[in-house]
Amino acid sequence: MKKQIFIIIFILVSLIIPLHPADRAKGSAAGSSAAGSSAFGTEDPAGLLEPVNPTFLEYVRQRQAGLTWNQSVGGYQTGYVPGPQDLSHIRGIIDPALETMQFPAYFDLREIGSVTTVKNQNNYPGCWAFSAYASLESCRLPEQILDFSEWHLMTSHGFDYTPDEGANSWVTSAYLIRWSGPVIEAFDPYPSGISASDKLSVVNEVNNQYPPAKHVQQIIYLPERTGPMDNAAIKYFLMNEGPVDFAMNWELNNFNETYNTQYTPWDTIQNHRLAIVGWDDDFPASRFSRTPPGNGAFIARNSWGTQWGHYGYCYISYYEPSLEEFTCFNNAEKVVNYDNIYQHDPMGRTSAWGDLDSYGAAIFSAYDTRPLNAVGFYTNDANVQYEITVYKNLVPGSPIGSTVAASQTGSFIYAGYYTVPLDQTVPLVTDETFSVVVRFINSSHNKSVPIEKPIPHHASAARASAGQSYVSLDGATWTDLTQLVPDTDVCIKAYSQFPEADITFRVLRKTLSAWLISRDYADISFTIQDPDQFPPFEVTLERKHSNTTYSPLLRMPREALHNGSFQYIDEFLEEGVRTYYRIVIYDELNNIIGKSEEIVL
Repeated sequence: MKKQIFIIIFILVSLIIPLHPADRAKGSAAGSSAAGSSAFGTEDPAGLLEPVNPTFLEYVRQRQAGLTWNQSVGGYQTGYVPGPQDLSHIRGIIDPALETMQFPAYFDLREIGSVTTVKNQNNYPGCWAFSAYASLESCRLPEQILDFSEWHLMTSHGFDYTPDEGANSWVTSAYLIRWSGPVIEAFDPYPSGISASDKLSVVNEVNNQYPPAKHVQQIIYLPERTGPMDNAAIKYFLMNEGPVDFAMNWELNNFNETYNTQYTPWDTIQNHRLAIVGWDDDFPASRFSRTPPGNGAFIARNSWGTQWGHYGYCYISYYEPSLEEFTCFNNAEKVVNYDNIYQHDPMGRTSAWGDLDSYGAAIFSAYDTRPLNAVGFYTNDANVQYEITVYKNLVPGSPIGSTVAASQTGSFIYAGYYTVPLDQTVPLVTDETFSVVVRFINSSHNKSVPIEKPIPHHASAARASAGQSYVSLDGATWTDLTQLVPDTDVCIKAYSQFPEADITFRVLRKTLSAWLISRDYADISFTIQDPDQFPPFEVTLERKHSNTTYSPLLRMPREALHNGSFQYIDEFLEEGVRTYYRIVIYDELNNIIGKSEEIVL
């Protein structure tokens, strides 16, 4: 009885007197997991749901106690808060090829022109957005210089975090892979000199709708390090993919302003995100305010402007114990890669379900006749094997159908989000129902199916409807996921695309000058090669402006073409507005059977 009274008193005291932010040791966070996890998930008697990250539970506890998680560090803002997901079970070298790979003692992406310019997050806790875009913007260098809007990411992600509260790489991942961004910086520039709340009111007035500049189809989560010298995966991705986004605990008192170095010997909860751009194995330990056990440092890019550190950069010791959540945003594809995305999970992976070997399925209704070309999903373990099956003619109440439209197998070494192009495209008919079933075979982690479920203080807005997502432990007996976990979907996406046709397409901007009048116009010409290969068809010249969708500018039957060719003048080009053009071919049933590339003026 006394023991029970003591436990009750201890719980009440811990709620009334929360930890001070300076005392947020990882041990205290881990200690809160058992008591706090039930408040953040549906009852799970079968033990099939992934536990909530204990560090996230500590973050929530401190918020409920009225404490500020992200504090200003010497006048500079941080901005990282932990997410409910936890990939710390993946550690060390998981790719056997890295075990024998040799790396130079020194490497710096800046010296080969593979990093964009340093930015300044100013007075907002947006480090997580800047570090992610340091990685994403640089993955196309030196071929293409990109500048994405961190502010659009910070204000349009749809999660529970406001621009004044910070966020994490899981928020960035969901925002990018659902194609909400990245948005060009010029469309939604970062605020300067006004408060975040004032800027946000302006954002809400215009609804903040801008087209993505790229389609992100892959994000890789690197394994955690087993020790200070376990850096092979980080070095490999730096040399082959670009900067690596990561989290750490930033302690102002341990920053050496003479050498721009950072090392804290104790491991505490992370509060900041930066991007690694290189390394120096021989960087002297003597140049840190607190001397680490050995030499070696990562070269990191911060988001506090070029006046801070060494033109915005610093050195972080290999022995810094708080380094974790290494993320590589190494994919920024042209937006014409796929035309449409099928998805039920705008918040992305917030948890996982199942066993080591389990099945997830998503059911969709075809928007139009664009054939299915690819499937996307998360993995949450090392060396995950997958089996994809696309079904048609579905059995009621099940994702299994009488027709297997496509099937494919493969594996991924690293945890992440991946898009798998289908070897065989799947024709679709408007309003046709189809399913995408994925078997996830993990190597060690017992919750293999990625799911989007509501998580208070992270993804409260997650919603799902019955009949959208199904799960199974054996692939034979299926259960609607909403019956197990309310408002929860399986994180599977599907991509469709107009079939490419052999079309020579040219659009030139020209100027008409007459007396005192000068006006730009578009001189458009195209040729459909071998038009007889198509059944009777119509051709549409389509146009759109930035922030709009395509609409027909001209539609004509095949007979209007001269040997497959046509020329047209668009007389009304708006000054200062980007104009997009494409050619689309329709059959006699109004199904799309071909398209051209997209041309922008």
